[in-house]
Amino acid sequence: KKGGGRKGGGKKATKKAAPKKKPAKKSKKSTSSGDGVEGKTFCVTGTLSKPRAKIQALIINAGGEVKSGVSKALDVLVAGADGGSKLAKAESYGIEIWDEDQLMENLGADMEEEEEEAKPKKKPAKKPA
Repeated sequence: KKGGGRKGGGKKATKKAAPKKKPAKKSKKSTSSGDGVEGKTFCVTGTLSKPRAKIQALIINAGGEVKSGVSKALDVLVAGADGGSKLAKAESYGIEIWDEDQLMENLGADMEEEEEEAKPKKKPAKKPA
């Protein structure tokens, strides 16, 4: 018999044919600044120089999402002094950890982009005829 009596040329479908997986995430171990916060998930822990609610609002306004706990789905943990169990858990998961300065640098990168987009483009002055 040719093809073993199966449809599709006799080849058996294999599990290697595009298994459905979660989309690949960017490397969590990246420590480079300037990646911004847009589209990333954050958790804030420890003692910070600004109120936690204000830091969370800055993240949200820049397009990030704030979570209350640490999970493997988290992108970045923002850790102040005394990060505690959340810091330990994030380290065990290999989650990227930023201090407050790194967060502000990345927020600055996002805010600069937003400011450029928000600025009205100047039209050239018309010369009188």
